[in-house]
Amino acid sequence: MNSLLVNKYVIELLKKSGWYAGRKFDASLWINELSKEGYSCFDYAVEILQELGEVEINVGNGDGYKGAMFDFNPYNAASGEYDRMERFEIASGEKLYPIGSMGQAIVYVGNKQNIYFGDWKTFFWHGKNLEDYLNRLFETNCKPVQII
Repeated sequence: MNSLLVNKYVIELLKKSGWYAGRKFDASLWINELSKEGYSCFDYAVEILQELGEVEINVGNGDGYKGAMFDFNPYNAASGEYDRMERFEIASGEKLYPIGSMGQAIVYVGNKQNIYFGDWKTFFWHGKNLEDYLNRLFETNCKPVQII
């Protein structure tokens, strides 16, 4: 993650949740277990999970920012949910991999770096890359774009 592209407010929240520059979380167990279910990981997803694995944020509105509740634990978010992948990959036009959850929705990264989230019936685009997604989560004027 290029922290220079992430709002300072968001960086402070990430730091309070355990993130630091150069963090290398071992996400191999998640990746191995999810691959048994059919998920195929790619380099950008690994980079995100190594840097942000197990980071959780749950903060209310304040200081001119929206509240948000999300985490970076793809196993808890997506294990047992592979059945929707084909539909979401067709809708997004790219290969997807789960990176965590946002409320009750699963968050996915695409192999073109876009960030999406979806549940059993809806699917949204919510950022052109990780940095954009993190900023958009808290910006009061940003709304996800519904695809399905």
